Amino acid sequence: MNMLFPLSSESILGCVQKNAQFVQCVICSLEDTTTITPGKVSISGYAASGGGRGIERLDVSLDGGKTWMEASRFQKSDIPYTADTNGNGDKWGWVLFEVTTEIQQSTEIIAKAWS
Repeated sequence: MNMLFPLSSESILGCVQKNAQFVQCVICSLEDTTTITPGKVSISGYAASGGGRGIERLDVSLDGGKTWMEASRFQKSDIPYTADTNGNGDKWGWVLFEVTTEIQQSTEIIAKAWS
C-alpha cells in the first residue's frame, strides 16, 4: 500500500525512500466541516511511524493545543513490535486511538503522536 500526500502524484511511486517516515497522526471520526453540539463526543483515528519505531503515545487537544489528554491505544498485544535491527529504516508501525470526552463550545480539535 502506498500513501500519498494530497499534493503528490503517482509519478513519485517509483522513488526510493531515503529517509524514515515521520510520525503521522490522523483524526478519522470527524471531518473539517463537522459541527458537533456540546456534550459527549468520541474522537478516533490512527497514527503511523517509520524508521523502525512504534507509536508510544497519542494525545488529543480540544483547545487548539493549549492542553492535552492522552488517548487510549488499540494495538494487538499478541503481535510483538519488531524493531528495525538492520538499520535500513524500512520498518514502520501503526496504532488506532480513541478518546471520549465532553465538548462545551466550538473549538479546534487536534491530535499528536510520539514514536
